[in-house]
Amino acid sequence: MRDEEIMWTMMNEKACWKDIIAFGGAIMAFVIGAGFATGWEVMQFFTHLGLWRSLGAGAVAMVVFAWFGATLLKDGRRLQLADPNMIFAHYCGKWIGLFFEWFVPALLFLVVSIMLSGAGATVSKYYGADANIGRIGMAIATLLTVLLGLKKLVHIIGAIGPVIITFTICMGLTSIVVYDKQVPSLAIAASILPFVASVFAVMLLAAMYTTAVPMLWTACNRITSDENSKKYKIGALLMIIISCFGGQLKFGTMVGTVYPATGYMGLLLIAGMIYTKYLRKSREEHQPGGCYV
Repeated sequence: MRDEEIMWTMMNEKACWKDIIAFGGAIMAFVIGAGFATGWEVMQFFTHLGLWRSLGAGAVAMVVFAWFGATLLKDGRRLQLADPNMIFAHYCGKWIGLFFEWFVPALLFLVVSIMLSGAGATVSKYYGADANIGRIGMAIATLLTVLLGLKKLVHIIGAIGPVIITFTICMGLTSIVVYDKQVPSLAIAASILPFVASVFAVMLLAAMYTTAVPMLWTACNRITSDENSKKYKIGALLMIIISCFGGQLKFGTMVGTVYPATGYMGLLLIAGMIYTKYLRKSREEHQPGGCYV
């Protein structure tokens, strides 16, 4: 069964609150990675604005993120595209869409390296162990999960997601006062109670894991959608090995370099989505014989 068919099968099955929470948890776990969970994203992009402006910027980001995710899910289900990557051409046209078809998997591949770097920083900071232990351990866990396939992947990270979001909200809001730590939210937890830091260190690693897994899966899926093929398995292995080398870079530096660049690309994609959803649709509806597909 094709990967997108698996997703729609899961969504079309008789829904219950347990399934909804699990699917929502998978999305949250996918979004909350090392950058946000450690507090680095908050410190890098919000802290310098001050308390109230940071909260305002966070509210705007939340609304945009919610609209972005809901729009992608709704249009993806409505269009039933043969290749999910065709959604970029739908929003941005043939050539910009083609750019995004390759840019996004490359970005996700880089994010896997960031997650591995974050795992190394967390293990080194809290447990005092060699950072490579954290990186390699995270790489192995990520690879094994990706090899299980999409359906099992969603169930695994969906179960972890609700737990992560609870800890992340608390630590993310508090991390606005911390400026000079490699893993700021972990430093906050340690200043409150050592036990809290111990639990939160595990939550950080879980957040990195639940982001690294779908990121690697998406990058592999760009090579081939056949999860049982030798090509898929070899591709996943090679990508995780390369990510381990990328994960040797300093975590804070990677977040500060990769995320801003991708943010600008995200604005371009959102502009294309707004044009397609509202401006082009309105124009075609007012044209004789115009229709919107």
